Amino acid sequence: MIRRVIHPMAVTFEPFSAALFVAKEAEFLSIAADIPGDYWQREHFLAELPEKWTLSFTLFEAGMAIGYAILSRPEISRVHLHHFMVHAEHRGGGHGGEMIGECIRRTRATGAKTLSLKVAADSSAAQRFYLRHGFAEKSRVGEYLRLECALP
Repeated sequence: MIRRVIHPMAVTFEPFSAALFVAKEAEFLSIAADIPGDYWQREHFLAELPEKWTLSFTLFEAGMAIGYAILSRPEISRVHLHHFMVHAEHRGGGHGGEMIGECIRRTRATGAKTLSLKVAADSSAAQRFYLRHGFAEKSRVGEYLRLECALP
């Protein structure tokens, strides 16, 4: 079990698991509640994906889930970030950057060379966030942009 303290005020990364989601389902679903059109529901959190349960993690503060990153490894050389959220009350304080850093650390630990994600083409704020953290646009897929971060 990987447990990392990232801030002195008891903020930690904890493994994401199906059992954790079921136990704290309302907390997880509330994290993205302010995002219009966010489609993630119970079945998305519980879907089986390659290496999802070892790569994904939850951000906790004082025992409450305040963010999460759901990752999988669809290819040997690539990890994909499926869903990444920080609760509205905790955005803007550096948690997102710390979480992207953790995604990159976990991707490197697998030996993969690329971390990919899709972001809504009309979400300029999310695009700026990811570009600021080393991602580059690779293609457009319908209403989404595919971004990648190449890892040395």
